[in-house]
Amino acid sequence: MAKMSLLEMVQEILSDMNSDQVNTISDTLEAERVAKIVRRTFYNLYNDRIWPHTSRLMRLDSSADSNRPTHMIMAEDVIAVDWVRYNKQKDLADTLRYEEIQYKTPEDFIDFVMKRDSTKDNMMTVFDYNGTPLIIQTDAFPTYYTSFDDEHIVFDSYDSDVDSILQHSKTQVYGQVEPAFELADEFVPDIPAKAFPYLLSEAKSTAMLKVKEVFSQKDEQTAVRQKSWLSQEKHRVGGGIKRPNYGRKR
Repeated sequence: MAKMSLLEMVQEILSDMNSDQVNTISDTLEAERVAKIVRRTFYNLYNDRIWPHTSRLMRLDSSADSNRPTHMIMAEDVIAVDWVRYNKQKDLADTLRYEEIQYKTPEDFIDFVMKRDSTKDNMMTVFDYNGTPLIIQTDAFPTYYTSFDDEHIVFDSYDSDVDSILQHSKTQVYGQVEPAFELADEFVPDIPAKAFPYLLSEAKSTAMLKVKEVFSQKDEQTAVRQKSWLSQEKHRVGGGIKRPNYGRKR
């Protein structure tokens, strides 16, 4: 199946529901409801699996907070993080030194930083946004990171001789972003063409139940079959990306 615009999907669903046809999704309240069902189905589809084409190189935003120099912020559309690197270049004349920062679970991260001696000159006690103290090293580039709230990434150290806080420009992050879904006639959902049959079948089954209050066993069976097929699909390169046990949850 080729990719379809939102209007084309709404028109096909309305046709199968024996509803009035439309020239735009705003022509009728029923068409608007179906369009919103397609949108909801699209996001449910994204939550079911990781889509390789949504992977991006990106950066973390600085917290701009000198009281939390090792806190950084993930963009709102980031749904999973595969790896994080930081430029450990000491001097601008040196070569770039992007090195991977290792992930620790929140529990392991707390255990690690709280074993440090907070009275030493190269240690600083910072407080997470929930008030939890963290002992951060101030004379070394970061080695580990975690997240306590799925919005901020927290590192274990920074070099205060180089930067007053960790810098946006020195981060490299690889992960997945959640694409936007526009309620517009010509909008084409950002999924591979092979996933459109499932999106359409699932949306059609839901629309039958929610709008017409009729259960369509055929559409439901088609949706289940398409979902099963998609779950077995492999990445086209290398049999799949290997991921750590960390990802932003939506």
